[in-house]
Amino acid sequence: MKTVRICCRGRAALRPASAFDLDFILASEKHSDNAPFIRQWSVRQHEAAMSDPNIGHFVVESVPGGRPVGHVILVGLENPDFCLELRRIVISKKSCGYGREALRLIKAYTFDTLTFHRLWLDVFTNNKRAFKLYKSEGFTVEGLHREAVRYNDGFVDVKVMSILRSEYYGRIEWRPTRIIGDVLDMSEQSGGLCIR
Repeated sequence: MKTVRICCRGRAALRPASAFDLDFILASEKHSDNAPFIRQWSVRQHEAAMSDPNIGHFVVESVPGGRPVGHVILVGLENPDFCLELRRIVISKKSCGYGREALRLIKAYTFDTLTFHRLWLDVFTNNKRAFKLYKSEGFTVEGLHREAVRYNDGFVDVKVMSILRSEYYGRIEWRPTRIIGDVLDMSEQSGGLCIR
């Protein structure tokens, strides 16, 4: 699958991650605000993900400026069932709207560009901030994996959430003004989006 750059006229953009981003990515995963909610990956795991055609590994950048503020990992780009997993979204600069905008870009990429049917994720039940964001962006709780992840000296439950294509189009925040080939251009509208 072709790797794309996803940019938005708002606060955030997504671009493909590279080896040059690894120091930032590893540091953001280890940050005290993020580490309790994600499994730490090694350099080798991130490099493998970046070269896997089934995985989209993106850096979230501020707009304007292009400073890295997070990263995203999507799994299932070659899924024959048209289901994409949001494996990881890590935002290092909190309370600036980058997480919400990155999530909206991911939804647009999933449903407008890939024309997939379903986007899903799992979230620790103690990650209330992320759960609130996913819920407000149209994700529905599908189920609960009880005590599925070892956490500190115990275990934590994990909620599975998803949004379907029909639900996305029922509540879409932006609509493309035109689609040309693999370019989705929304530059004429508020929160404009272009995928290249």
